[in-house]
Amino acid sequence: MEARMNFLTRILALGAAALALSACSVARVNNFEFGASEAPEVRGPSTYIEPNENIARVSASLIAADEDEVLMPVKSRKLDERVAVKLSDVTVSTAPKKVQENYARLDIGGYSFAASVDFILKWDAIFFQLGLAYYDGAYYYASLGTNHKYYEYGVFVGEFHQITRVKYYGYWCSVDGCTQDDRDDKYESTQLRMLSDVFLGGYAGLHFWRLSLNYTLSLYTPSLDVPDLSYTMPMIVSNYLSAGIKITDNLMVRGGAVASLVRTWSKPHLGLKFSIDYNIGESKSSKNKYESSEEAEPAAKSETFAAPAPTVETEIPAETEPAAETESATESEPTTEAETVAESETAAEAEPVAENETPAENSAEEPAEAQTEESAE
Repeated sequence: MEARMNFLTRILALGAAALALSACSVARVNNFEFGASEAPEVRGPSTYIEPNENIARVSASLIAADEDEVLMPVKSRKLDERVAVKLSDVTVSTAPKKVQENYARLDIGGYSFAASVDFILKWDAIFFQLGLAYYDGAYYYASLGTNHKYYEYGVFVGEFHQITRVKYYGYWCSVDGCTQDDRDDKYESTQLRMLSDVFLGGYAGLHFWRLSLNYTLSLYTPSLDVPDLSYTMPMIVSNYLSAGIKITDNLMVRGGAVASLVRTWSKPHLGLKFSIDYNIGESKSSKNKYESSEEAEPAAKSETFAAPAPTVETEIPAETEPAAETESATESEPTTEAETVAESETAAEAEPVAENETPAENSAEEPAEAQTEESAE
C-alpha cells in the first residue's frame, strides 16, 4: 500500500512540474534601438614642422549635432511569424509597415566632448603619428603621412571603444512558442554595452602663415550583436571640414562642420565641431633662436682664441721695458734726495736715455751717477 502511494505521489509531482514548465514564459526579442557616435576625426600636424622635429599635441573638442534616427530592417529567427510585428507597434509610430519585418533604430548625433593626445615624429617629409583619445569611450590610432611647406596628407587606422545604451523590445512567450495572444505581453529591457570597432580613413590639409584648412574622411561599422536577430548593420561615414588659426606659435583654435552618412547618401546628418589645439615641443621661432645662438658660439670662441695672439707679440718688446723703468727709477732717486735745480735737468735727460738706451751709454753714465751720489752726500 505504501509503495502504491509513493508511486502516485511521484506521478503527481511530475505532472505538476510539467504543468509549471508549460506555464513558464521566455522573452523573445524582435527589435532594438541603440546610439552610435560619428566616426572619430584624425588630422595631421596642420602646420609645417621642420625635418627631424618631434612634437606632441593636446586637443579638446566639442561636437554639437542634430539628433537623428536611422531605421534598419530586422528579422527574428525564433519568433513565430504569426506574431511578428512592426517597430511602429513598439517604439516608432512613423515606421513603414512591411509584412514579417521589424525595424531596429540607430540614434546618432547629440552633444559630445572629446580630448586627445597626439605624438608626431617626422623624418624629412614623412611623419608618423600616434594618438590616444576620449570620445564617448576611448580610441587610439596610428597614422602615416607627408608634411610639406604648404600642404599635407596621410592615412590612419585605429580602434574605437564606445559605450552605448541598448534597448531591447519583444514579447513574453511560452516555452512551446509564441501565439497571437502573447502580443499583449510585451518585453522591454535596457543594457549598457561597449562596442569595439576598427575605424580607418584619410585626411588632407593646406596651411599658410597662421591659417590651416583640413578635411578628414573617417568610417566604421558598429559591431552590436543581438542574439536570434538577423540584420545588416549600416556603416557610418563621417566627413570633417575645419579651418584653424594660430593664436601663438603653439596654440591653435579650430572650427568646422561634420556630415555623417548612414545607409543613404542623400540625407547627411549634420553637426558642428569646435576644438583647441596646443603643441608641446620646439616651435619654429624658438628653434631659429637656438640655431642662431649655436652659430654665434663658434664665432665667439674663434675670437677668444684669436685674442691672445696680439698679446704674445706685445710681450716680446715688453721684456726691455722693465729695465728702462728700473734705470729711470735709479736715475731719479738721487735727484729727489738732493732737491736741487739739477732735478729738472736729470729728468729731461732721463727720457731720451730710456728711449734710446744702449749698453755703451749705460757704461758711460755710470761714473756720472756715482759723482752725483757723492756730491749729494
